[in-house]
Amino acid sequence: MSCSIKNHDTCLPITALKHVNIPGRRLLLNGSGPFVQLLDKSTGTLLDRFRVFERNTVHGIQAVEECWRDDDDYTSSFLVWGGYSLRIVKLHLQGSRETENVSLLAGSGECRTPDWILDTTVPSTSSENKRALKGLLITAHNVVFTLTFLLHETELGDENIIQLHELGSNLRPILYSADITWSSNRVLVAAGTVFGEIIIWSCQLALDSDPCQQADDSIAINHLFTGHEGSIFGVDISPDIPINGGHATKKFVASCSDDRTIRIWDISSYDQGLTSNGELSACETSTNSRGTGFHITPADETSAAQEFCLAKEYGHEARIWGIRFLDFEVSDGSITFNLISRSEDCTSVVWKLTTKYELVNDKYILRRDQTILKPISSYSYHVGKNIWSMDVVENMGSFGVLTGGADSNISSLIVPHTGENIPGRRAKTYTHDRVYDEFLRINNHPAVSDERTKNSRNDGKINSFGFISEDSFIAPFTEGVALLGQVSTAEPQDIRSQDGGVLRWSTIPTIGGIGSYVAIAGIPEREIGLIGTSTGRILWYSHKEGRVEELADISRGISDIFVIQPPKGHDGNDTCPVTFITSSRAFSHANLFIVETSPSPKVLSNQQLALPAEFVVSSALSIPSMSLLILGARWGNIVVFRFSPELQREAPEDPLCVFPTHKKDAVTSITFLREDQNSSFVDLITTGRDGTYCIHRLDRSGIQFKMETLHRISPSFGPYIEGSRLDPKTGHLILWGFRSTYFVLWDETTQTEILSVECGGAHRRWAYHFGNMGHVLLWIKASTFNIMSEQFQCHRRVRQGGHGREVKAMSISKMQVDGAKTPWTVLATGAEDTEIRFFTLNEGAEGKDGFRSIRAIKKHSAEGGEFTLLAQGVYTSNCLTQIRLVMSGSELQLITGSTDGHIAVWDLTPSIKPYFDLGGRSIKRRDAVPFPAEPVSIKWGDRRPAHQNSIKAMELLPLSGAQVLLITGGDDNCLAFSILRFSEPSTSGPRPSLISRLSTASYPDAHASAINAISQVRRIEHGEDKRMVEFLVASSGNDQRIKLWSALADCIDGDVQVSLQGDVYTAVADLSAVDQFTVKASGQDREHLVLCGVGMEMWEVCT
Repeated sequence: MSCSIKNHDTCLPITALKHVNIPGRRLLLNGSGPFVQLLDKSTGTLLDRFRVFERNTVHGIQAVEECWRDDDDYTSSFLVWGGYSLRIVKLHLQGSRETENVSLLAGSGECRTPDWILDTTVPSTSSENKRALKGLLITAHNVVFTLTFLLHETELGDENIIQLHELGSNLRPILYSADITWSSNRVLVAAGTVFGEIIIWSCQLALDSDPCQQADDSIAINHLFTGHEGSIFGVDISPDIPINGGHATKKFVASCSDDRTIRIWDISSYDQGLTSNGELSACETSTNSRGTGFHITPADETSAAQEFCLAKEYGHEARIWGIRFLDFEVSDGSITFNLISRSEDCTSVVWKLTTKYELVNDKYILRRDQTILKPISSYSYHVGKNIWSMDVVENMGSFGVLTGGADSNISSLIVPHTGENIPGRRAKTYTHDRVYDEFLRINNHPAVSDERTKNSRNDGKINSFGFISEDSFIAPFTEGVALLGQVSTAEPQDIRSQDGGVLRWSTIPTIGGIGSYVAIAGIPEREIGLIGTSTGRILWYSHKEGRVEELADISRGISDIFVIQPPKGHDGNDTCPVTFITSSRAFSHANLFIVETSPSPKVLSNQQLALPAEFVVSSALSIPSMSLLILGARWGNIVVFRFSPELQREAPEDPLCVFPTHKKDAVTSITFLREDQNSSFVDLITTGRDGTYCIHRLDRSGIQFKMETLHRISPSFGPYIEGSRLDPKTGHLILWGFRSTYFVLWDETTQTEILSVECGGAHRRWAYHFGNMGHVLLWIKASTFNIMSEQFQCHRRVRQGGHGREVKAMSISKMQVDGAKTPWTVLATGAEDTEIRFFTLNEGAEGKDGFRSIRAIKKHSAEGGEFTLLAQGVYTSNCLTQIRLVMSGSELQLITGSTDGHIAVWDLTPSIKPYFDLGGRSIKRRDAVPFPAEPVSIKWGDRRPAHQNSIKAMELLPLSGAQVLLITGGDDNCLAFSILRFSEPSTSGPRPSLISRLSTASYPDAHASAINAISQVRRIEHGEDKRMVEFLVASSGNDQRIKLWSALADCIDGDVQVSLQGDVYTAVADLSAVDQFTVKASGQDREHLVLCGVGMEMWEVCT
């Protein structure tokens, strides 16, 4: 059996990102394993991909040069590096936008460097000299190399040869990070060491210098910074910042570390300490006598002149991997700049530093005591752990930031320039006095400061509010007056929108005595508002008419109003009645109102609903098709009422049933999910302040109602889940609530954050609305009224990935998904992030979105199922690592593998057969036979050695009769193929041995490390008697090799012949599982393998 294997697609951590700057096109290069992928940034479509390295992962992409031959023919070259490897990749674009052909090509062969590459740079100016230096790179031992590219003509085309020449270095510590810049014949290096030091050194280098020339004579160590309490994972050098009209400049270095701090250092004097002719600078002299390590003695501080840190601050919850300067702003005696960092905690944080400077002895000195560094915004658009890559592109008025994570997601977000607001988002805070001043301005009252005006100011506050149209909300303000706030529109191109135009205020005359603490509910699509007062009055507001009138009076305080759908039989148009429920905390019943709207509001029905004891309504939903009304309570229960079109006024309506849902916490929302065609059951989504949302099935097919909780899930944000909706366009489940002091909008289907707003947390008055005006949030914080309007998103998902942690288990199945006509191949994966994710597997063109995430489930449980312990047994003192069930006729055996390298066989037939019918390959439960009260004791019956130590993988393949082919992989790097024949059952007594024959073929060095996964790829039976059975088997392990083996088993003699058929490198580290699926293509079966570990890969087996 001859075969080969080729990579079909990857879902690996995104380790490098590079925006491709082509006018009129939005392209993006990303590094994923050894591949560089080209994406359309607008749609996320994969245009092409190219394998750059044989083994190394891509860590960086640097643009080198570009060339336009004409408007429709473009070529650009990129320097790609990773580990010890370096290569030039070309991007070729040809044709018009409708017919363009985009491809990635090799620009050179793979070049190996002497050491691990940390950073590269290209000169800021170009030279016509073909032998001029094209770039520099710095390695993990602080050595800089020059790069030159020599064009070499071959029969297949032109190819560059990369030449490296060592430029020089004085100190050679071990580095974890470095940043290198090259401008004005000056090379400047910031190097972050393993032991928490930052070395700033520089040298002279002209663009047309001899590539073989070393710069040892001009090298100087300018600064040596200490203070970090961990290894330096990221450094970045700022551009020159001109001050005092350009008469002086300032320069900074930003660093991030294992200690979770961001630190800023002043290196403005780096060019003043350069030495030549082999003389050492003072800083360099002091470093020669220093030791390494985080501990610094007072003597070291004195000798090194201990340069101080300008500013430091915490803002991440885990290690910080990288930091970048964004922009700066210089004003009267101060410098302000923004930075952005990426972290292990999957967040990107934007920082702002403001520092003062003054002229002292003809030098501009930074005032450390007047320097402030603080985080101003945080973005969390990845899951799991680690944002591994980031690229920043400056646009007009903002920065486009791209981030790539271990979850294989690529996110795009917009960060404003210094001093500006988040693009697309406008926010404003109104203090108590400012609101009152607005009220006076609207009503043309002069601003008077007498005692009566002060008392009026205290009476006039915004304490309650609610949306009454798509762009307006109402807020009772002072006696007889309500404020009407209208959210102004903003154009998408106005990404620097200021907060001055967020709201336009006006007033509405109301009815006296309602106060400012009221319950408000609106129907924005019909521009109607309902106001309930503490005295029991219900007011009706028509936004079209701008008039408030009294609708009803229930003579008790109203705490909440909930608008629901009208009963069955009413048309869903603007003339259908308005239906709502009022709740009062001190009473044991609620009121159901049905109100006619035209020509004027009129109460058609006021029905009392009898509530259980201590039941305070917190949410409501009506299902007219099933004539049901469902209410949620502040103490976690829901009740169901009959909801018929009959208008009743007499006795209170009693509930049909009561169900507990969210422990003792409030049921904050109830959302309709789906309904049975025969109206026998309905599925609901409830959210609660216990940090969960639930999917329930309400069944009324029997005599009584029955509710079953299908899922109970804790989303990644929380702990307060306040509402849910189904997106009408995508069908995604959208949740909102609070995480710490942030209001969060969350897409549960894709497990992504849509927006987050710092508002102080859940314990306050707030209102959220989504509609034609986008997202609008109102809230009260510290007696101030706040508004946030986001009319277009400042972030989006460019590429959908998967888990952000190591995948530990998976399974592949064919199933119907979302009403598809043909079954889909669905992959289910479980990872260290405790999530279960579902992917559809695309077997189409190579690299064309082979993995597509469709669902994600985090912490969850389902009611109605339970496990019953039937039997239990104890092996030896060793741990069991593998377990398989084997059906042989009417016999059931269990095969286990353990850490002692042995396989053991357990006979389960006596323990299971009284309760199950065993036959063929099925197990069927016997009716009316109760399970044992106590589990039966079982013992292993036979035990044979297979490996020298732990068995880490096992695959069991059936042969004929009572034979199986058992393939095991161990910690000893060995792969064992064993034909195992079970002994026949004895009628006279227990069998002396469960194994009648065991023949094994072992391959001690099958892999270079532990074998973690084995999977059958194909089975072929030979001959009419099917004596010979051939299997194609895949194995893989920690050596990141996937190998294909042909195993030919003789069912008569019990021999097995094994040969290696394929051996390729896989970029999936810590591989834990391999599985197989088959598709039909051109009338033939095509096998595919899926590998899981740190990321996923799909491979196609070709014969």
